Parts: sequence; C-alpha cells; structure tokens
Amino acid sequence: MRTIFVIGALFFSSICFAQNKITGKWKPVFLSMGKILTADIKADTVFLSDSIDVILKDDKDPKGSKELMQMVAEAMLQKMKTLEQEFSPAGVYTETDTRRNTSKNGTYTFDATTNVLITTLGNSIAKYTVSFKKDHMMLTGEVGSNPDKRGTVIIEYEKI
Repeated sequence: MRTIFVIGALFFSSICFAQNKITGKWKPVFLSMGKILTADIKADTVFLSDSIDVILKDDKDPKGSKELMQMVAEAMLQKMKTLEQEFSPAGVYTETDTRRNTSKNGTYTFDATTNVLITTLGNSIAKYTVSFKKDHMMLTGEVGSNPDKRGTVIIEYEKI
C-alpha cells in the first residue's frame, strides 16, 4: 500500500511540476507557420516562405494572392504583438489583447506524460506539443487540416 502511495505521489508531483512550468502569463516572441511564414514578433518582422509560391501556383491570380497573404501576415504580426496568454493552475486559459484591453476565457488541459496541451476557447480547440528551450515555452502543432501541404506551427513564448 505504501508503494502505491509513493508511486501515486511521484506521478502527481510530476504532473504538478509540468503544469507549474506552463502556468503563468506568456507572450509570443517568435512564430513559424511551416511552409507559409516566419515572424519574429520582438523584431517586428514577418516573412512569407519561399514555398508560398508553390502553394499559390494554382490560384487564379498567384501574385495577387501572395500580396494578400503578405497583408494578412502583417496584420497577424500586429495582433500577436498585443497578445498575452495565461494558464492558471485551475485549468483556466485566458487570452488578452493588451491594445484593446479585452480578454477571453477558456479552459486547458496538459498531459505531463505526453507533453500535450489542449486549449479550448469558445468553439476553437487547439492541440500542441509543449517543450522548453531555456526559459521559453515552445508550442508545436499543425497548420490547418493538411500538415503535409502547409507544415507545422511553432510558437515560442517568453514568460512575463
């Protein structure tokens, strides 16, 4: 019985430790959307990847579509500069737009054994694999429904 208790305590302790690593407020500093774009949020720069031409080649107006993608990427960069995300120990997930001073609340679960984070905000559900690079949190997920075509998304956060 004592062995089961110790194993249970160690398991619970590892879950709490992992959850403690993600709890708190975070802001994005870097974004890579696979075969689409890269954004250095701190440096205020965004670049469409070279493979965007291949993705857009079948569009009626590939050049116009690329220009539109660049405008969308710039708008996304501006939005990410004002974004803060908070993970509470109670499983509450909050996204805050610091420019507009508005927040949206949702929930999250984190599985410490698989490092899988699932956030739910309204009707939106996102699934990421969590890793850490020094004191930065890295979230890795899929771009859209066809990762072979578009690649993976990697968002790097720093704690605030």
